[in-house]
Amino acid sequence: MMRNYVSVAREEVAAAAVALYNRGLNSNTSGNVSARAGEVFAITPAGSTGILKGNIRPEEVSVVTMDGVLIEGPKNSSEWRVHATIYKNMPEINAVAHPHPPYVRIYTGAVAEELGNMYRGIEGIIPKMCIMFGEAGYYLGADNPARLTAIVAGKSGSQDLANMVLAEIMSKGVSTVVMFGHGTIAIGENMAEALGRAEELEVHAKIAFEMRQDRLLRKGRNPPAQA
Repeated sequence: MMRNYVSVAREEVAAAAVALYNRGLNSNTSGNVSARAGEVFAITPAGSTGILKGNIRPEEVSVVTMDGVLIEGPKNSSEWRVHATIYKNMPEINAVAHPHPPYVRIYTGAVAEELGNMYRGIEGIIPKMCIMFGEAGYYLGADNPARLTAIVAGKSGSQDLANMVLAEIMSKGVSTVVMFGHGTIAIGENMAEALGRAEELEVHAKIAFEMRQDRLLRKGRNPPAQA
């Protein structure tokens, strides 16, 4: 039975990684996604393995324990701590997507620039960002209370970052966390839910960013060039 759980989880992760790549939320070597498989979880491999997420196969997906011990597959993503920390503390969550979506990163950076130093007053930036995301904020339940929130990311791959993300999820009841200058974390009871939240946020970040660019142009200001 355990083997079946692991096989299904690896298939889900491989399919999700390809989907995130095809939708433009990750490059071939960036971001990560995982699926719970009983007491272990399947997660995309480290970028250093050279395995491309755009055509990853199930057997190329890593399987690790909740303490980060690799038990099958190639070297796992260095971000495993975020995934494991969520799984350990939220038994209802079975999938975690951590893409590096370009428009979320561009747009949140632009909002932070407009509102001041992003390393101060984050709590003041979040409500403004949710309002400016518009439909994305509504879709994610940003008003009841915030299902979308943001943090200044700690060191990538660290337990500090994992603890920050978990604290934000648990204290605010959120399902999506934006990490300034880094990416997003979207959780779900299943993979479809996690991917749907990650993609919806990127779609509406793009809309919000384009609207911002248009607004600045109409005001006669030169908006920053798109990446």
